[in-house]
Amino acid sequence: MPIHAAELAGESLGVRRDLGDRRGLAATLRTLTNVARDRGDAERAAALGAEGLDLLRGSGDHTGLAACLESLAATCWAQGRAEQAARFYRRAGTLREEHATPLPPIERPHQDEVLAALRAALGDDHFRAAWVDGRATPLDYMIATEAGPEAGSVHYGHR
Repeated sequence: MPIHAAELAGESLGVRRDLGDRRGLAATLRTLTNVARDRGDAERAAALGAEGLDLLRGSGDHTGLAACLESLAATCWAQGRAEQAARFYRRAGTLREEHATPLPPIERPHQDEVLAALRAALGDDHFRAAWVDGRATPLDYMIATEAGPEAGSVHYGHR
C-alpha cells in the first residue's frame, strides 16, 4: 500500500473514532494491521488487529470478526507463531461456515498459500492439532489469550 494510502487510512481511523463507527473503525484497523505487517512491524500489526477484534466482539459482525482473525493469523505467521496462525485461520473459517460468510474469492489464493506454508512448517500432526484447537476454542477465550502483541504461543495440550 503506498504511503499516501496508509496516511488516508490513518485519517479515516480518527474520523471513525469521532463518529463512533465501530464496524468502520474495525475495518480501518484491519487495513492498518495489514499495512503494519507488510512494513515489517508485526508488533504494531498485532496490537491493531487485537483492537479491531475487541471492537467487534459481541457485535454480530461475523464477517468482520473473521476478517480480523485472518489478518491476525497472517500477522502471527509473520512473527513465527505458526500454531497461533493456524488456530486463528481455523477459527475464522469456523465463523464463516457457521454464518454463511465465505472468504472472498480474491483472498483464497493467498490464504491457501499461507495454509500450505503453515502445514509445512508445523508438520501434519501439529497442524491438525492446531486446526482442531482453532475450531473448538471459544472466540472470546482465543481473543483474551492469543490476540495482541504481548500474546505468546499458547498451547492447548497438543504438544
